Amino acid sequence: MSIEIEALGNRYSNAKDHLLTNGLKKEGDLLEYEVKTKGKAVINTQFGFLWEWLYHNNFSYESYRRQLIKGARQKANFGNDLNRSIADAILFGSEPDIIYSALSIDEKGVISYGNITLILKTFSIEKRTTALECNSFNFINKIVDNGWTWNTPIPPGFICNWSDVFKLVVSKLHDDIKKEIKFDELAKLILNSTGERSHDEFIELYIYGKIVASVIEKIKFSRKFTETFSPKESLMLKELEKKYLVELY
Repeated sequence: MSIEIEALGNRYSNAKDHLLTNGLKKEGDLLEYEVKTKGKAVINTQFGFLWEWLYHNNFSYESYRRQLIKGARQKANFGNDLNRSIADAILFGSEPDIIYSALSIDEKGVISYGNITLILKTFSIEKRTTALECNSFNFINKIVDNGWTWNTPIPPGFICNWSDVFKLVVSKLHDDIKKEIKFDELAKLILNSTGERSHDEFIELYIYGKIVASVIEKIKFSRKFTETFSPKESLMLKELEKKYLVELY
């Protein structure tokens, strides 16, 4: 891990120098501040799954691999399952308990994975969370294109602990920073999802272990999505609002 820390430190230092040289120190400092103070882990899911998790099955939110081991879910189609297994193995070896999440500073999530965004309590996950600069599929495709082979270490400096995630963000985005950049623009640079997975851009987070209901800080629904609810689903939403902080946007 010391190699990773050193490599990221070098990338971060070069990014800060770039911002200073180009008269963007204030904007770079703003990006860093917003990540440190507003950065949250978010998970997107579907309403049916959320309801079953919180009200019926009384189980913890677990990784895709762990759910397969327990028979709690079906495998994805062969191609998607194969790609997920390859990416997991490259990054984590045989570890089965990694939950995928994303970094957000404005509580928006990766909606291509579900219409509901769960914002997690940072103190509950920060000690067991690491971050990768981008979606793992995209990262692996990129390093393969650059000549990486499976029997060599992945290039260092693109993954970090939660405590250094601000360095990762600055290192990744320094070329995209412009004068007088606004918060909404920074948030979109960090996480941008329009519902098309191939176009999603975000910092991917990996949470080790399980997630229990008490880790949820807030549940966010889009008003447009809730307008499609059946009477039964509307009642289910009201039940959720009794036990959890639910926000419509």
